[in-house]
Amino acid sequence: MEEDGALIAVAEIAVAIAGFSGIAAALRHGTSRTWPVEDRDRFVDLVAHSGIALFASLVPLMFAYKSGISPDLWSISSFLWAGFATVGITLTMMRARVHGRSPKGFRGVLIPLIFTGILALQLYNGFLLQEFWPYLGGLVTNLGFAFTQFMALAIPRPSA
Repeated sequence: MEEDGALIAVAEIAVAIAGFSGIAAALRHGTSRTWPVEDRDRFVDLVAHSGIALFASLVPLMFAYKSGISPDLWSISSFLWAGFATVGITLTMMRARVHGRSPKGFRGVLIPLIFTGILALQLYNGFLLQEFWPYLGGLVTNLGFAFTQFMALAIPRPSA
């Protein structure tokens, strides 16, 4: 069962990123009572994507130990990931609209394209492929995005 080892590794990385997010936030803002909206959004994205990766790795692991690994497990897991991703993308767009701004540059173009592509891959996996690797690709995408948000919080921006 190589898949269980990969899922456990994803869960451990997700917990580590989420745990270090508090440290990054504390280093970034110290005792400040207010955060810039952009940093607050990054923190929310970081914790949300770490949480999705954690949840989405532990649930299939639980079912794999109960019923074994089958193509149906990866099909259902991909559909669940696609549902969470759709909700997450929708909430992110609503949050940007509420704040009266739209993401520009890297955040505005590349990230929605990546998540749309991974979402399409998850749906394709759910309906046809029913394999582990596309599902793992979705989890790694969550971890990668969480890590980029962590780095954006941890690395100081040059003052203008």
